Amino acid sequence: MKIKYLLGVLLLFSVVFTACKKEYESIESVDERIIQEYLQKNGLNATKDPSGFYYVVTKQGSGELLKNTDSVFYRGEIKSLKTGVTYYSSSALHNLGTYVGYSATFVGVQIEAIQKVMLSVNRGSEVRILLPSHMAFGKNGDTQINVPENEVIDFKLTIYPEATQAERDDNLIKKFLLDKGLTAQKDASGVYYIVKPGEAGDAAKPVLPYSVIKAKYKLRFLDGTQIQESTDPIEFEFPRNVIPGWYKTIPGKIGQGGKIRLLIPSALAYGLDPGQDLTPNAVLDFDVEVTEVNAQPAGAVSAVFK
Repeated sequence: MKIKYLLGVLLLFSVVFTACKKEYESIESVDERIIQEYLQKNGLNATKDPSGFYYVVTKQGSGELLKNTDSVFYRGEIKSLKTGVTYYSSSALHNLGTYVGYSATFVGVQIEAIQKVMLSVNRGSEVRILLPSHMAFGKNGDTQINVPENEVIDFKLTIYPEATQAERDDNLIKKFLLDKGLTAQKDASGVYYIVKPGEAGDAAKPVLPYSVIKAKYKLRFLDGTQIQESTDPIEFEFPRNVIPGWYKTIPGKIGQGGKIRLLIPSALAYGLDPGQDLTPNAVLDFDVEVTEVNAQPAGAVSAVFK
């Protein structure tokens, strides 16, 4: 009887131990199962990196493979693999920019898979990265962008084809003009501008490189989002308190009463440090109306408007 009792206890212990093993399945194993089920359900042929994440190149770029020392411009989108909820998406118009060697930092979190993938593709590529939770936001998630704990992440990486910010800005402006059916002239500074016939203003009162003017303006992103507007004239002193895109372009183009539209590359606007209302590396779309030219430097030569 004692032997039978002992065997029964051992059997019961074995059942309980097995159940505990299943209950405490590792998070790595759980994540792997979720990713495998997703791949099979959606018929995706993904490459598995030795570190544990998967990736699918959805668009192959051109040119040479990226290197750690290359400057790269890109955007990223963070979604839940299980629910499809988007937690974060950087704007298509306002790219992120850094060197490939520093690209592992995203929204303040180290995601090594981003840098690894960049080193395996070309400029212009688009890649989906399927990240186990421990390679993304871990057991604590991220309260800043509302990622829950132990979330498996579907990360969409879009790498832009341009090698410099100036090249990317110029392409964005040219695409904008084409899409909108607009004709603009390109200033030597890189700013594109439009002065409609009859809207150049008073040639006898031109805006010059050191003029003090009063002007009204509207400011938009290229997607049409209006972010600032001045309905009452504001005083500006060239070049002291205007952005480079203004003081390099407006003088010589219009005078008092004149109107001009400016499409300004980010380097001639607010660049990487735009302040609270704007976005880093943003191309800006200005409508400017000069209501008054108050002062001009002594001996200034009048501009001729065409």
